[in-house]
Amino acid sequence: ALRPDLAQPPVVEAAPPPVTYEQPVDVGCWYIRGDIDYHWSRFGGGDYITYGAAPQIPGSFDSGKLKGAFSAGAGVGYQINQHFRTDLTGDWMF
Repeated sequence: ALRPDLAQPPVVEAAPPPVTYEQPVDVGCWYIRGDIDYHWSRFGGGDYITYGAAPQIPGSFDSGKLKGAFSAGAGVGYQINQHFRTDLTGDWMF
């Protein structure tokens, strides 16, 4: 039972592959933006009523209409990371 021809060679396992880590991706960058918009927020006028109270309160109104309006804008900004960015924009409503 202890004969040399019955002995098996030792099992040699391969070394595990080296651990590699991905380098973080830098997402912070400058960008430019442009916006075109249509919205229902332009106040078209109001009907003023005082209900017989004197004196009339300037700026008070009973009802009014909101009209649609277009706007366009442009801006520049900086994306700090994938969750936070900041920008400076200007809009023109017409």
